[in-house]
Amino acid sequence: MLEKIKYFVKNFFIKLIFDLRFPLKKNKPKSILLIRLDAIGDYVLFRNYIKILKTNSKYIDYSITLVGNIAWKELSEKLDSNYIDEFVWIDRNKFTKSFAYKYSILKNISKNNYRLIINPVYSREFKYSDFIVNVIHGEEKIGSVGDFANISQVKKEISDKYYTKLIPATNKILFEFFRNKEFFEYLLNIKIDIQKPEINLDSDVKLSEKKYAVLFIGASAKFRKWNIKNFAEVGQFIKNKFDYEIVLCGASNDIEDEKQFSEIASYKYINLVGRTSLMEILQVL
Repeated sequence: MLEKIKYFVKNFFIKLIFDLRFPLKKNKPKSILLIRLDAIGDYVLFRNYIKILKTNSKYIDYSITLVGNIAWKELSEKLDSNYIDEFVWIDRNKFTKSFAYKYSILKNISKNNYRLIINPVYSREFKYSDFIVNVIHGEEKIGSVGDFANISQVKKEISDKYYTKLIPATNKILFEFFRNKEFFEYLLNIKIDIQKPEINLDSDVKLSEKKYAVLFIGASAKFRKWNIKNFAEVGQFIKNKFDYEIVLCGASNDIEDEKQFSEIASYKYINLVGRTSLMEILQVL
């Protein structure tokens, strides 16, 4: 109970400070603030629903501002610009560590008072998307009823009240793509006929005369990285069983791991670690 009171009081004063600095303006009619701050993989499993939202008859003439994770800026600006009117990019690390950075971001977002604020994330985060929903003015604020994967019960009880409506969700385990589908079907009151994430792009990348398999050795956090020895063994298995070329991909901070891979692997492979942009990786895939 004391913990709940502490967070409630803290967030009350944060909200008060930002309300004083970003006073309520006239609502911008037919405007949506769409918030999605999770990782690249989550974005890929979500992005097809941006088009579905924008082209729905209820919101087709709405402008959409997307608040996104800067980690997938390159992809989204290339793939989604037909449906997004304005992008606001957030560095998650800076957002929690620098008040000046947080203030500048929120000042930028609060240029408008939105007709509708949507946070479709099922496993909500108190200090990121929920925080923005609390601070930014919106006539209607819609989120998922969510779970406790990224938020404590106390914080969830507080942030649930930031929303004017929480979309219900099944308790059974769902692949994130279908969790997004569940949210938008309820929001738009339609049946969405889509079974997998799709990315349409023209690519003339030709890495090999043979078929090839891509091993991506990177991860968003060190504890998520798979052992390099395992990658090398999987590459060997694929070469032996299917006679595929092996293509190694990863970010610039995976270069040391690639050196370890080269010491373990007894076969030739195409090394693209630290040498591709996000769009180029998509084309390779």
